[in-house]
Amino acid sequence: MVSTNKSTEPPVAFDDTISSYVDHRVYEVLEFMLAHVEARCGPSEFADHVRVSPRQLSRLFLRHLNATPCEIFKLIRMKLARDLLGATHLSVKQVAARAGFWDVSHFVRDFTRLHGCTPSQYRRDQAFPQVGSNDQFSQRLSDSQRFGN
Repeated sequence: MVSTNKSTEPPVAFDDTISSYVDHRVYEVLEFMLAHVEARCGPSEFADHVRVSPRQLSRLFLRHLNATPCEIFKLIRMKLARDLLGATHLSVKQVAARAGFWDVSHFVRDFTRLHGCTPSQYRRDQAFPQVGSNDQFSQRLSDSQRFGN
C-alpha cells in the first residue's frame, strides 16, 4: 500500500516548463514520486500510475531523462535526505526513514557513493564548512596576524 508524503513541501520541485520537454507520462510519474517519497514504490507502481508496462515506462525515462524510474526515485530520495541532514537535527536513522529508505546501512552506503562522504560527515561539513583561503574570515585573520593585532 502506498502512503502519502507527510511533509507539506515536496522534496524537489518541478517547474511547469519540464512538462513541455518530457512525455506527460514521465512528468506524471515524477509528480507521483514526489508525493510518495516515503513509500515503498517500484517500477510496477510507477507504471500502473500512468497505465503502461514497467518496460515501456523505463524506455520513456531513458529517452527523456537518461535514467530509469528507480534511479530517478533514488535521486529524489537522496536529495530529500541531503536537505534533511542540512536543515534538521534528525538522526541518520530518522532521515533515512523520512527519505524512504527502510535499511539504514543501505542508505549510508548509497549516500556515501553519491556524495563521497557519509551522512554524518555531510552534516558536519554543512554545519562547519571548511574555511578557505578566499573567504573574508581567513583574509581578516591573516591581516591581523600580519599587522600584529
